[in-house]
Amino acid sequence: TQIMPIDVEPSATFEADFVPSQIVYFAYRNDKYDIYLYDMLTGVEVPLTDDDSSSSYPMVSPDGTKMLFQSNRDGDFDIYIMDLASREVTQLTDNTVSDRTAAWSPDGQWIVYSSDTRGDGNHDIYRIPAIGGEPELIFSNGQRNGHPRISPDGRSMVFTSGDSNNASSWEIIRMDLSTGETLQLTANDTRDASPSFTPDGQRIIYNPYGDGLSAIATIDLNGSESPQILYDGEGYEWGMNYSADGKWLIFNSEIEDVSYIFVMRADGTGVRKIEGIDGFYPSWVQRR
Repeated sequence: TQIMPIDVEPSATFEADFVPSQIVYFAYRNDKYDIYLYDMLTGVEVPLTDDDSSSSYPMVSPDGTKMLFQSNRDGDFDIYIMDLASREVTQLTDNTVSDRTAAWSPDGQWIVYSSDTRGDGNHDIYRIPAIGGEPELIFSNGQRNGHPRISPDGRSMVFTSGDSNNASSWEIIRMDLSTGETLQLTANDTRDASPSFTPDGQRIIYNPYGDGLSAIATIDLNGSESPQILYDGEGYEWGMNYSADGKWLIFNSEIEDVSYIFVMRADGTGVRKIEGIDGFYPSWVQRR
């Protein structure tokens, strides 16, 4: 399917109905990745992690009080939870393989994540109680499965799936969590990645790739319609997250080796770069 880009120029100021918030993101500084908290109102950035390890892929809980992230502080990547008020960190997974790209269930009770279970680069998808417990395997097909995200009603999950040695084979898959039935939503010879549900649960937002860059697009739940491009800027866009009210998207775009953070309306208009910071995978600190 050919995707036609929409040319959207970044606006000079935030829209009048935009409410500035705190955000978290990770950035590469001092030869490693760390997670930072930034206040849009004050312009103050504070490090949330600062040790000898690399920490990345933060995601704030639905109630806005905790943050998931992955870190290799014990030798391999595991999933951790930080209390944003106390900064206390709890290790959620503990094994000898890499656990990555964790996400909350809408009610905040469960965590889904991908795990290199066999150590061969192919990842399975697990879920684990947010309070800790035994991980439960929910999807495995011998390929690289990653970036799981649960629908607003908690009934479905989307993720990427493909050959671990060939990113152009990665496609978007939707899975019914009660039956285990899966449906492939994309089918092409380019990489499709980073899927999640729109706030109303009626579409999937994701990153289609082409010509070395990526865009932000949505597709219907059955993959039967042509994808719709929301934003296709000059860089490599990814790391999208919706605001609590569903009206805004925050994302990063890598332009000439710098990853800038942008905000735009959920319909792809009103695009604005947040000046003075750079980073990846921004997440709002808001109660949903």
